[in-house]
Amino acid sequence: MEQDFKNGVLQQTRVHFLGARGIEAVVAIDHTSQGNPTTLRWLLYDGHGNLVRTMAPDDYTLSAWQFRGVWGEVQGTLGAGRGYCANLGHSEDETGLVYMRARYYEPAMGRFISEDPAQDGVNWYLYAYSNPVNFADYDGKIPRKTKEWLVEFVKSYILFDLATLGFQINDVFELDESSPLFSHALDAISGLLEAIGAMKSIIELGQRIERSKDPWKVWAFAGYALLMSAVHTMGMVITARYLVLIYLLYSDQELYEKIK
Repeated sequence: MEQDFKNGVLQQTRVHFLGARGIEAVVAIDHTSQGNPTTLRWLLYDGHGNLVRTMAPDDYTLSAWQFRGVWGEVQGTLGAGRGYCANLGHSEDETGLVYMRARYYEPAMGRFISEDPAQDGVNWYLYAYSNPVNFADYDGKIPRKTKEWLVEFVKSYILFDLATLGFQINDVFELDESSPLFSHALDAISGLLEAIGAMKSIIELGQRIERSKDPWKVWAFAGYALLMSAVHTMGMVITARYLVLIYLLYSDQELYEKIK
C-alpha cells in the first residue's frame, strides 16, 4: 500500500493486489473528493514484464502506452501514477528512482546511487554489468542472466526426455533378455540423467525462491522442489540398482538371477 500526502494531508491511497506475475491490479482511493471515491485499474504487461498500459474493468478503457528502454528508463508515459520497471519488478518513487531492496537505482543514468553491498565486480555502481539486454539485477546485489532460469529448466527437461527415451527403448526392444549388459547400462544412464535433471531443477528453484517475495510463489516453488527431490532420489536408486546388476552379472550369476 502507498499513500500520498501534501502539506501533511492525505491525498491518495493506492492498494496493490498481487497475482501470479506480481502486482496485477491497483485500487486508488481519492481522499480529496467527497465520499472518497475509488478506482480500480488492471495492469497490462509486455513479454518482458514491463508495465505498458492500465485498463479499467467496467468499460475496458485503456490508458496511454508506456515504453521503457533496456536500462528501465521511461521513454513514454502512462499519465497519472507510477509504473513498474521491467525485470526489476519494483515500483518507482516520486524521485524517479527504483527501489531495488538493497539500494536505489537511477534508470536514466543506468547506475545505482550507492555501492553494491555484495561488492560484486570492479565497479560497484554498475547495473547488470552494463549489459541490460542479457542481465538483470533483481535485488540490487548480483546481476543474473535474464533467461538463465528458462535455459536451466529447458536443460532439465531435455535430460528427463533422454531418460524416458532410454527406459522406453529398453522396454520396446526387450534388451534385458537379448543383451542384459547393454540393457542395464542403458537403465543406469537413464536413471542418472533423471537424477541430474531433477538436481538442476532443484538448484534453479532454490535461486528463484531466494529472489521471490510472493509467499504463494515461494510455496509453489518449494512444493515443486520437493517433488524434484523425490525424482532425484528415484533416479539415483535406479542407477545404483542397475550398476549392482552389472556387477553381479559377471561376479555372481546365481545371485544375479535371483534379484534381477
